[in-house]
Amino acid sequence: MIAICQRSKEKMDEIGDAFGIEKRFTDFMELIKDPDVDMIHINSPIPDHGWQSIAALKAGKHVCCTVPMATTIEECKEIVELVKKT
Repeated sequence: MIAICQRSKEKMDEIGDAFGIEKRFTDFMELIKDPDVDMIHINSPIPDHGWQSIAALKAGKHVCCTVPMATTIEECKEIVELVKKT
């Protein structure tokens, strides 16, 4: 693991310090811009799963997501199509 992303800087630093993770982000969009990050595991609140999966796939990242992968049929269809393309 080379990076973590957490909305709370305090929680992120607690996790990063505990596991020796140097790269830390509080902004998901900045995380997916990092060229050293090639895979994202999404473990955020459920309403964020869809848009984060879509954004990460569009950024060329491999994506794993906790269940459910999205909250709308439209997001699910977009994710499936992006996986086929990427």
